[in-house]
Amino acid sequence: AGPSGGGSFAAAAAGRTPARPPIPHRQVSDVTTSTSSNVTIPMDEQTIVSAVSRVTMSSTTSRASTATMSSATSQSSSTTFSSTMSSTSFMSARSMLSQSSDPEVARVGNLIEKSVRYLYNCVRLQQSPIENILKVLTRLEKWTDEADRLREELASAGGIPALMGLFVRYGDNADIMVKTCNIITYMARNMACLGAITAQDAIRAVLTTMRRHLVHARLQARACNSLNNLAMKEENRINIAAQGGIVQILRAMASHGQDGEVQANGCNALWNLAICSENRRKISKAGGVKIILRAMSTHMQDSALFGEGCGALWNLADHPPTRSLILMEGGIRVILSAMERHVYELMMLRLCCGALESLLNDHDLGRVTLLKRSGGIALVLSAMRANPNDEELQSACCGIMSSLAGGDLMNLDVPISFSTMIAQLGAIPLILVALDLHRSSTKVQGRGCSAICNLSYDGAVRTMLLEQGAREAVRAALVQNAADTVVFGTALLALSQLTTVHRMDPYARAA
Repeated sequence: AGPSGGGSFAAAAAGRTPARPPIPHRQVSDVTTSTSSNVTIPMDEQTIVSAVSRVTMSSTTSRASTATMSSATSQSSSTTFSSTMSSTSFMSARSMLSQSSDPEVARVGNLIEKSVRYLYNCVRLQQSPIENILKVLTRLEKWTDEADRLREELASAGGIPALMGLFVRYGDNADIMVKTCNIITYMARNMACLGAITAQDAIRAVLTTMRRHLVHARLQARACNSLNNLAMKEENRINIAAQGGIVQILRAMASHGQDGEVQANGCNALWNLAICSENRRKISKAGGVKIILRAMSTHMQDSALFGEGCGALWNLADHPPTRSLILMEGGIRVILSAMERHVYELMMLRLCCGALESLLNDHDLGRVTLLKRSGGIALVLSAMRANPNDEELQSACCGIMSSLAGGDLMNLDVPISFSTMIAQLGAIPLILVALDLHRSSTKVQGRGCSAICNLSYDGAVRTMLLEQGAREAVRAALVQNAADTVVFGTALLALSQLTTVHRMDPYARAA
């Protein structure tokens, strides 16, 4: 029998788990809505960007900056966030920009150094007015959000231990914690800074803050963002889960069900955490599937939130027991409802189709649910038809067609065969167009050939395939991907199916 769902293409499918890019898109919108919303930043952002762009970075300077960053990290007396910070480490930590011969660039560096030393004194003496601390944090918040180089400069100037100290000294102040979490989020976009932040036990600091301020929705949302970016590092995903991060994220989402930002950022963090196979089991065991689906159903008008939820489901569905749970909880119904509502949102459609492909992979309940859901297959094909040049979406849709057609080999109780329904809805020309437009994509070629292979078990559909040029498309994939054993094997099997005259009913083959 040909590949059902993943089938012979399972090896390629196993590596498709998507990782979230470390650039959350929700934490900037209301940065200035806190107590310090009327703070005037000493230098406008255009001046800063212009000044920083004039810095000529040689490889020596880059190495020096990294070395200084590591030094500032290692000179704190302990790797825990509650450690006492020595003044010597801060006096020796310098911003590379402050040493520039360009006066504007040097001014930026000096402001960063002064900000860090001010925060250090706040942590050490705890005598500064809260309003002044918020002003300094607002400045750092804006800079680290907008320029990667300024993230490195803040780390080089000893900013990371100072930020960790704020979690200890001002952990009861929600406004300060919101801004500190924001800066941690922005800093973690830089992989070098991410390593330094992790070494300072930022995970425990953020989780402690979440437990302390469970009723504060905005802080919960920003803390989830911090965990999301910290989870870009593989070992951090394990550490976050080990320290109770999964339960804490789900608790925040359950406590603030009507807050779209908490729900979106929570789904975002779970998406990244679910890249780890063990975390998928933990998320499922902690009730994560119900909470994610509830968030998606409650905020269906928010396409960005819905896409993040689909991303989480996509990764969770790679765990077979969790895949079954998502299906039983109505995951396909929720996804299709959003696809009906947001027909022009490409990113969301891409994630919806990716989640559907993962849910249908070798699972009969998923296939039957999608077939029996009025207009379900048509919605997938409509997304495919509207976005022919999008590789990810075409790949996922071809995978969905492959999984559905594979259901014909399982003798399932359906009113019409999967292959017949797919062909009647116009899937064949869409699959062939995808193969033609994405000749260099092994994902599209593999899943497209897999779909043709499974469809060809139905004699009438095989005739339609041959009439519309499927044999030529598969031969082209065979030649184009001769070096890729997975795609080549799938194409070879599809070509064999297209040229075979079956003497028996294909449904008997499943027995």
